[in-house]
Amino acid sequence: AIYRPSGGSTDLNLTSQSGSFEVKWYDPRNGGALQDGSVTSIAGGSSVSIGLPPSDTSNDWVALITKDESVAPLRVLVYHETTGFRHGSISDGIQMIEDFGTSNGWIVENSQASDIFNTENLATADVVVWLNTSGNGLLTSSEQAAFESYIQNGGGFVGVHAATDTYRNGSWPWYNELVGAIVQTSPNHTKNNFNATMDVVGSHPAVSHLGAEWNKNEEYYYWELNGGFLFSGNIDLLSVRSTGSESYDAPRPITWYKEYDGGRSFYTALGHNGSDYSANSDFITMMEQAILWAGGEINISSARIAQEQELDSSEKLTSEELIVYPNPVEDILTLRSSKSQKINVVVTSLDGKKLLEGSGTGVVQLDLGAINAGVYVLQVEEAGLKQTIKIKKK
Repeated sequence: AIYRPSGGSTDLNLTSQSGSFEVKWYDPRNGGALQDGSVTSIAGGSSVSIGLPPSDTSNDWVALITKDESVAPLRVLVYHETTGFRHGSISDGIQMIEDFGTSNGWIVENSQASDIFNTENLATADVVVWLNTSGNGLLTSSEQAAFESYIQNGGGFVGVHAATDTYRNGSWPWYNELVGAIVQTSPNHTKNNFNATMDVVGSHPAVSHLGAEWNKNEEYYYWELNGGFLFSGNIDLLSVRSTGSESYDAPRPITWYKEYDGGRSFYTALGHNGSDYSANSDFITMMEQAILWAGGEINISSARIAQEQELDSSEKLTSEELIVYPNPVEDILTLRSSKSQKINVVVTSLDGKKLLEGSGTGVVQLDLGAINAGVYVLQVEEAGLKQTIKIKKK
């Protein structure tokens, strides 16, 4: 049991634990039955967030964490076929996932042959990892249909790095939306081992260990030009800061998740180098938690995912005339408009509870210092127009 006198979330160190744990909440003020919060299950192996209480997230709550002893072993299928560039790090990625299997009791299989995509075989898999796949024409039409049916029946997908360099010709648009992007060409990415900082812009067990930002050497993909594509339904988790002076170097998403066509999808553009899979503890933890979530071992409510998808979509439509900074924010958040008109702002939790409000002409500053770390929503009204923006509090 964990008592939260001021509500909010916290991390629980399950590094030495394995298996799945159920998360329930009890309201000590009003009593009653146990309730579900924003996260209903967590997995051992790392420090993980227990999520937010069901409601009144700034009031006191008790979280009850119990281990589920009845869970069958997670079955993970790792697919790594390539008809384009083949990354030397694929073998390192396979070894990392097999190590997860050893420590967590998973059943892990890997293949670079597309004939694994048949109804009988997919029925045994909880999650399919597309590990640095590349090129076009990997699956036959019947294999594509089997994989689509697998996802539509609640299957899990994790795409790594060059999974967005797969079906780049757009011949399988369903897959392009599932993975969430197509990497552009000429150029495809920054030079390898380019040092950049990523901001954590979303809430998910796969990134909860990172804090507010992550500095990493990587081959950072571009999405803007020459066939590049970003799916509007992605829920962004990591966004890399500017990597240069070209338009495609602008800050852009690098890792995201979503529910798609009945299943779960997680993708990261990270993972070019073999050392990521063998020596980068932040990357390794992210991948383990991503597989657990996609495989259904960690639950995030569909209602919350739908809300975050709506928020991310509306944020992409936000006018460039309104600037919100810094984001993530530690204390003072500033909203600045070029219109010099009155701005009304309300800060709410993800479940809609009003936490703070303010107004001003042209500029509004809000002190978020007393608010717990987490992801929140700005409801902004200016000149009769309403906008919804997601922010992260450090």
